[in-house]
Parts: sequence; structure tokens; C-alpha cells
Amino acid sequence: MKWTIHEDTVLVEGKKNKRSYAQIQEEFRNDPKCNNRNMENIRNRWRYLNKNPHRDEDDFKRIFEILKRRQFISINELADMTKTTRSKLVIFLQKMMEQGKDISITNNAVLFNSGEEFSVLQLESEDDGYIEYAQIADTHLCSKYQQLTALNFFYDEVARRGIKYVFHGGDGVDGFKVYPLHTPEVFLQTEDDQEDYFVEKYPKREGVKTIMILGNHPESYLKLSGTDFLKKATMRRDDVIYIGRHSGIIEKNGFKFYLHHGDGNAYAESYKLQKLAETFTGPDTPDVIIQGHYHTEISMMIRGIYCAHPASFQGRTPYAARKAFAEPVIGGHIVRLERKGDLLMRTVTLIECEEIKNDYRKEW
Repeated sequence: MKWTIHEDTVLVEGKKNKRSYAQIQEEFRNDPKCNNRNMENIRNRWRYLNKNPHRDEDDFKRIFEILKRRQFISINELADMTKTTRSKLVIFLQKMMEQGKDISITNNAVLFNSGEEFSVLQLESEDDGYIEYAQIADTHLCSKYQQLTALNFFYDEVARRGIKYVFHGGDGVDGFKVYPLHTPEVFLQTEDDQEDYFVEKYPKREGVKTIMILGNHPESYLKLSGTDFLKKATMRRDDVIYIGRHSGIIEKNGFKFYLHHGDGNAYAESYKLQKLAETFTGPDTPDVIIQGHYHTEISMMIRGIYCAHPASFQGRTPYAARKAFAEPVIGGHIVRLERKGDLLMRTVTLIECEEIKNDYRKEW
């Protein structure tokens, strides 16, 4: 029996979320749009879809250009226009989603929200091939487990070293009802209160600008009210620059930085970074990937890209303890990059702090 686009989508989503073949088979049984497939049939289909991954750079650009123009198009028409099979197209669209593009597949059609596409911020170049900057993520202001003392200490160090830019991987505030029993973990509930607190309390140092993306926690207000907290907040702080919801690109001194906020949890700390790095090919490949969400500290080269999880500024929450997530690392990175020919040299300093219990009660 011929596989449908919906079945391929269910299979791809299942494997993306680390479900077993037995779990995916159960999803097929419970989904009226899916045929009754046995486990061997599902396994063989997955092998077929991944036999020759559709990674051609020209096709990637062509598909993306079509989606930007059309925004809504049937799978069949897109496959015909790009001369690829429908099943491989689903895999290809999934990789685009992993890069942060706002694409959804429903009723055998593709919907692309171009308003969600990340922006490219080109900063003035001063010293081509060399840069010193700071990278952080997951500051989670308004959480009872925020580490604002450590965050201010980090910004003091940034200013002391004369660093001009802090690149932030998302989740500036903690949001509202992001997961079960989240409400008791937050000391300010409303969007206006969290926005005011961020504008007033987020560290500000002369000569230092913070460039950041939204992240999944403050996105909770977008889902509730349709408004973007960070877009509003940055209108009140000239030292904080917004470049996207889940991802954004910064270009400076000949380097391309890709800011990305992940989702879910990974069985290995570097897994999400590895999978993200694998989605890039050709001239679109960044020099640096800064990924927030995981509250871990990683600094490593993957496929020629410098990749980082730049720790966090939130202590261990009851939710993280219930889920047995890794212990959070409190702090951020100071990074120097220098390119000499094909060689990328890096010096990464972790500014690490001890967690302070009830730090949110301190007056700033």
C-alpha cells in the first residue's frame, strides 16, 4: 500500500522525537489518517527515506525561494516544481524546520510563515578575521530561580574587558504556564510585569549591547495574547537588539553567528548541537552556532563550525529536578576568534558562578 505524505510526516516527527518503532506503530493505529502498518514496514520506510538524504544546495535554495513567494503550496505542486519525490521533500522540509524556519505540513500542503523567518543583523566590521565577544542564554528573569547576581557579575566582567557585544540564545524571561506546575516557580505572572522587570533589571553597561532571540519561555505570552514580549521590551531598551523568535544571524568582522533556541531534551548533551550543525551546507553555513535552552555548557567544533551551549543564569528548578535534567551550569562564555587562512583559532573562557538560593529576593 502506497505511503501518504501524512504517514511520512508522522514517521519523521516520531523519529525526531526519539520514539521507538513500537511507539510510532501505536501512533499509526490511533491516527485515522494512517494505514495499519506493521513495525517492519515502518522500519523499512524510515531506511528508505534516509538512504539518500536530499541535501543538494541548489534545491535547498530553490525550495526556500518558492516558499517565500508562495507561503502556502501543496506538497504535490512543490515536489513537481523542484523535481523531487514527495517523501524526500518531507525529510527536506523537516531539516528546514530544524534550522528554525516556521514551516508546518498539514493536509498535504506546506505553510510557511515568512514573518517568523530569522533576520540577518550586519554589524560594522572593525577587524576582519578577529573578534572578541560574550555568549550567554537562558537568563529566565522573573523565575524564583533566576541568578541575577551572577548575571550582573558577568556583565561587569564584559564591561571590564571592553567587550561590546553579548549574544544571547533566548529565554530572557521565564514566561507563564510553560509546563505543568510552572506558575509557583514564577514571582511575576503577567506579561506587562515581566516586561517591566526585564526593562528595569536586565543588566545595562555603558558601551555594551545585547543581541538576542526570544526563546520558548517568553513565547508563552505570544501564544496567550498574540504579542511578542521581547519586541516590546527592546523598544524601551536601546542597548538590547531583537533579531528573531527562535533563531537569527549576526555578521561581524567576517564571521557569521547563528543564534538558535532549541526544544525538548537530549539523551546526550551535544546531540542537539550535532544535529543542528548537520543541517547546514554551502555558503549558508555559519562560523559559530550559539544554542540556548539546555542550560548546559559545551564548547566544541562540529563539522568545521564552532558550536556552543553557553550555560545559563537560572538555578535548578523543581521541574528540572522532576525530569532529572542535568544540573545547570551558571555562567557564560567570553570568546576570542581569529581566522588565519582556513584555520579558526578560538579561546573560550567560562565565567562560572555558584547558584545563590532565593537570589530573586535581592534588591537591584
